[in-house]
Order: sequence, then structure tokens, then C-alpha cells
Amino acid sequence: MDRHHGDRISSSPPSPVALTLRRRERDERRRQAEHYAQGRPRPSRTLCGNGECLLRCCNVFATASPRFLPVFLLGDNERSVDGVPVRDILTDFAYLASTRMWPSPCCSSSSPSSDSSSLEKEEEKKKKKQKQKQSKALLLRAQSIEAFAASPPARAAYLDFRGLCEKNNLRFAAESRFRDVLSATMAPFCDVLAALDAAAEKSDAARIEPLVHRTLQGCFPPQQQRPDDPQMQQHPGDMGKPVAWTHEACIMRFLLTAELWRRHDGRHMRRRGWAAWGEGEERWRVAEMLSAVLLQYWLMDRERCFERVSCRGGEQCDEVWQDWVDKYPLLGDDDDDDDDDDEGGEEEEEEEERDEAVKSPELVPKPLGLIKGLDLDKDVGYVGGVGTAHRGPLWIERRQRHGVEGLPQH
Repeated sequence: MDRHHGDRISSSPPSPVALTLRRRERDERRRQAEHYAQGRPRPSRTLCGNGECLLRCCNVFATASPRFLPVFLLGDNERSVDGVPVRDILTDFAYLASTRMWPSPCCSSSSPSSDSSSLEKEEEKKKKKQKQKQSKALLLRAQSIEAFAASPPARAAYLDFRGLCEKNNLRFAAESRFRDVLSATMAPFCDVLAALDAAAEKSDAARIEPLVHRTLQGCFPPQQQRPDDPQMQQHPGDMGKPVAWTHEACIMRFLLTAELWRRHDGRHMRRRGWAAWGEGEERWRVAEMLSAVLLQYWLMDRERCFERVSCRGGEQCDEVWQDWVDKYPLLGDDDDDDDDDDEGGEEEEEEEERDEAVKSPELVPKPLGLIKGLDLDKDVGYVGGVGTAHRGPLWIERRQRHGVEGLPQH
């Protein structure tokens, strides 16, 4: 009797509560699969590349684990202390950065005379089309910069930076002080990037892991000590004394965390447009871009654009990723070909122009001067994150301005 009774129970339909739980789990798996397809790193991914690493600073993507769950999340206020809509500020920053960090080529062209030949008219048409392509590239680049700056790992890295500075009583009294320290950190950080690139080319994980660990734990390498020095391969715990955090070390931790998030997946990096920021000999541009993001967050934080929100659990982190995925879709497949043949003739060109007329306004931000009444050539506002006219952009190399090697010291 008991056996048959047990069979009847096991064959009974699931309860409404069980069905609801199953649907919720299924929806959650589907949502996470979408996040991973859109570039969210899997929880097992660590910054150092060692899947067994238990350092909290390396497990920034393991938000489902109670051990590594963030204590706080960075939330946005509706407006800054000056009444500027916070949702517009990063858009303005991204657009300004895309125009100042990548100088557009000069397209000087004179208007054709009335007796111009068909060859000259064709040349004018090519120049017009080239200008449209450059405009589209600028807008897409601005969108890629904004997507990175607004990404959950970048926001978490800034919150970590702020908390680390507060914990160690490290403060930046003024913007000029922050810019000075950022500028001083550029050369050592570029050395770290060079060491990571060299180790990645050789698939040498044994060199990557200790370098990442030391940098993330505050062992800021002196400028005369290169990251590939044998001493830099030691674990911070082997040094025999606690590490004293400095302003430079806190900045370096943010920069490396943000950079390892940017390059965590080559295919995703291309589909987001982040691969075009620079690599190899242009790694200084990456360093400047990440520094500009950090400075921009610091300026926005000073203007009370953010609030620190207690994290309720992994589901709240999933919601943050969902908001980001919804707002910033991928820019395209990694095998997109921008050099399509012009076989469609004038009709195809006119259709492209109509598409641009529809799509461009969605990407073009409202100029900050119109929002706040600023004169961008004189005033220091949120554009401080990408340099101001009287001070010069942070990323212009010293040899470009003074004819000598090295990054700028402001």
C-alpha cells in the first residue's frame, strides 16, 4: 500500500508554487544567457585569469556568490547639484571625448565652379560621402565610449576606488591635484599594459597573474621598476609587511580593473567598438581614455550625481546588467565590413542619407553649453573629464606639445 501510495504522490501534477518557481528559474537562465551574449562576463571569470583565485578584487564578476557580492552599488540621482540631468552628462562626456581624443582629418574642399568637369563633381561626391562616414564613425565611437563608462564593471570600479580612498584617508583637495596624480600614473600604467600584452602574446599566464595581483593590491610599481622585473612577480603577501595604499595605487587599481574588463573578450571588445581605442604603440590612448573616465566620475561625484545604494543580492546586480544591456545594444557583428562596394548607385546613397537623418539625432547629445549655459572655451564643468581649453586635454603627449618623450605632466 505504501509503495502504491508513493507512486500516486510522485505522479501528481506540480503545485502552482512549484510551477512559478520553475518559470522564474527558466526566465532567469534565459536572461543571464542574453547578458552573456551581450558581453557580460561569466561569474567564473577572474581578472587575473586564474579560475581558482579567491581574491575579492579579482572576482568582480562573481555577483551571484555571497562571498563576492558587492556591499553597495552606484546609483544615479535624477539631477546634479546644479540641476543638470545626470542621464545627459555621460552622453556629453562621451561625445566630447570622441571628438577631442580622435582628431578628425581636415576635409577642405572648394565649391566647384559652374564649368567644373564631371570628374570634379565625382570628387565632390566622394568627399561628401567620406564626411558622412566620418560623422557616423564619430557618433558610433561616442556611443561605444558612453557604453563603457556606464557599464556595471566601470561603475563598480569607481565605487571601489572611492571606498578605498576613504578607507585609507586619501583625498584629492582639488581637481588640479587629481589631474596631477592621474598624469603621474600614466607612464607606469602604460608599462603595465605593455607587460600584459607581452605576456598575452606568449600565453604566459604565470606572468599575468602575479602582475595583476600586485597592482590590484596596491603594490604600485615605481617608475624606474618595470612590471617584468623579477621582484614584481612576487605575491604581495610574500613581501613581509602590509602595503601602504597611495593615491597612485588607488588610481592604478581602477585603471587596471577597467582595462581588464574592456579586454576580457576580444570578440565582445570589437562588437562594442572598444578595440578601436588603441593597442600596441597606441596603448597611451587607452590609458588616457580610462583616466578620463575616472576623472569624469570623480567630477560627477563631487557634483552629487550619485548615491550609494545597498546591494540586496545577486538579483539586483542582474537588474543593473539588464538596464545596461537594454540601453546600450551591441554596435554590430565583429565581422562587419565597412568597405562595401558602391554598386547601389545614387539610390542606395540617398537611402543611406535618409537612414543617417533618422539615426543620428538619437546619438547626438545636447551640447553641454545649452544645458548649463557654459562657455566650453572658458568654464570648467563636467568637461573637465576630457580636458578644458585653457589646460589642454589630458591625453596629448608631451612630445606633441614640446617635442620631448613622455606623457604630459599638468
